[in-house]
Amino acid sequence: MLQSTAEQKEEEAGVKEKNYSVAQNLFYIFHPVWKEKPHYMLMLIGEAVLSIGMMLMAAAVSAVAVSSLEKGNDVIVLIGSIMAFFICYGAGNVVYTFLKIRNSLIHIEMRLEWYVPELFLKCMGMSVEKSEQESTRQRVEKAILAVSCNNRGVEGMSRNGMTFLANVLGMVVYILIVGGLDIRILGLLIVLSGLTLISSEAAVRYDKKVTDRMASEERILNYVEHIVDDTAGGKDIRIFNLSGWLTGKYEQAMTARRKLNYGYDMLDFCGNATEIVLAGVRDLCCYFYLLSMMQNGMSVGNFVFYLGLISGFASWFSQLSKTYGEMRKNNHQVNEFRSIVDEEKERLEHKKIPTDGFNELEIVFDNVSYCYPGTEKKVLDQISFIWGKGEHLALVGLNGAGKSTLVKLICGFYVPTNGRVLVNGVDTRELNLTEYFKHLSAVFQNEWILSYTIAENVAMGKDWEKDRIWEALKLAKIDSVVKALPNGIFTYLGKGIDQNGVLLSGGELQKLFWARALYRNPKLILLDEPTAALDALAEDQLYQAYHKMTEKKSAMFISHRLASTRFCDTILMLENGKIVESGTHEELLAKKGSYAKLFEVQSRYYREGQENG
Repeated sequence: MLQSTAEQKEEEAGVKEKNYSVAQNLFYIFHPVWKEKPHYMLMLIGEAVLSIGMMLMAAAVSAVAVSSLEKGNDVIVLIGSIMAFFICYGAGNVVYTFLKIRNSLIHIEMRLEWYVPELFLKCMGMSVEKSEQESTRQRVEKAILAVSCNNRGVEGMSRNGMTFLANVLGMVVYILIVGGLDIRILGLLIVLSGLTLISSEAAVRYDKKVTDRMASEERILNYVEHIVDDTAGGKDIRIFNLSGWLTGKYEQAMTARRKLNYGYDMLDFCGNATEIVLAGVRDLCCYFYLLSMMQNGMSVGNFVFYLGLISGFASWFSQLSKTYGEMRKNNHQVNEFRSIVDEEKERLEHKKIPTDGFNELEIVFDNVSYCYPGTEKKVLDQISFIWGKGEHLALVGLNGAGKSTLVKLICGFYVPTNGRVLVNGVDTRELNLTEYFKHLSAVFQNEWILSYTIAENVAMGKDWEKDRIWEALKLAKIDSVVKALPNGIFTYLGKGIDQNGVLLSGGELQKLFWARALYRNPKLILLDEPTAALDALAEDQLYQAYHKMTEKKSAMFISHRLASTRFCDTILMLENGKIVESGTHEELLAKKGSYAKLFEVQSRYYREGQENG
């Protein structure tokens, strides 16, 4: 049974954050590192172990010196022992410092090498229909925040995870040493550390509470930054004097974000202040205890050693609780990230391929209706037609009639709310879209230019054949323009990457887009109002050229100008999401219905425009 609109809305509203535990997310982050680059993990673990060793050595050096003096050892022997100790300490510190610096870069590499690309691939593989939903865009924004900086999300979890490991190792050592001295002192430290952990809970809860609001403000900031960097809007910004207005929008978002951060910082400050007070209580208790032990016969050397442990190792407990609090904060952010990347794979690689393959394509719309998620208004209402193999089909109608939505259904970007779209007999819900796309090409109204070479823009990828590139450029009648450029097909478009990149005119870009469509040698071509910015005469000429170049291919021409598509085998006239008429240009004129009336109005308008011109 087909899914209803109500069910779709329930499904959309039911998307929740994945509730993985801290341990599960630590395994998730470090598992690919251990699997692919185990030496990274060894270096990270080595830093944690060395941090314990360096702390022990720092606490022991004074105790060794005092004990030696207390026993009356020779000064030369004492100096020699201390020198040897410091040489070992210095060597260990060099290795520790190297690992600390290198591991800081490893955490960054982990984020950039594994998790940022993983999110990019997921977003690029997501269905168009899903990516356009506001709820998905909000979740993606929160996922981006989880991989966008050093101390939050994925990287924050990896850094704090290794710090937590060092803290646990330090705590174990501390338990073995201090616990052997007096279990009561150990119990006191554990209780005080537990109170420290509780004091940091408010900041963690606050951060989780404001995540959605923070993502919204971050989205505004990114949008304004994109507008300012986009040269396409430069003229409008200057003509309408938008600089102050846009800056104001940016400042508003910055102020809102600052307020959200301030709330967290205040709670974090209160937690830190509480930790300082508890640490003072802890240290006083330990000092008084050691003084009492010294009065009962503890040697001066042991007193100095345990005093060094208290001043050094007491921090492990407070760091352990603080780090765990940070990990819980990071854990929530990683869950936001995983709510996107751990979803079931989008329906881009379905199981079914037509029994006859994709040698030729036939598209059938079987009583198709479509509503955008969250609405009940039908953009398309009970559409049925057959697009035969090799047929030139025109889809015409005024803006808002549903033409672009119908094209997205043909491409498999959307799935019908009701009815079926069949490709060679296979429902697009079950179709292997990856294989289908290999035989499909399109030129859309708002085409996409990459700031890479002309060759890469035509082939849309890194692997391309030089002869085929030139053949496509020649068919699109833009080869002479490209040959005149200093670097030919290796010329960069735009100046986003190469400052010597070129800017093509609108007509030249149209021809380049057509070369892109032809390069794939597709069996089916969609032209979704790619000439909307041209005048009626120029559009008619270009569509006639497209018609000649697609004589042996299935092609759909979409336009709101009826005269441009009169050469097609079949014309479908859309009004308010319904097919109101179909037939050839001559047949539709003879019917004297909606098509004929609109054609007459448009023809009169263009005739009057030419006379007035």
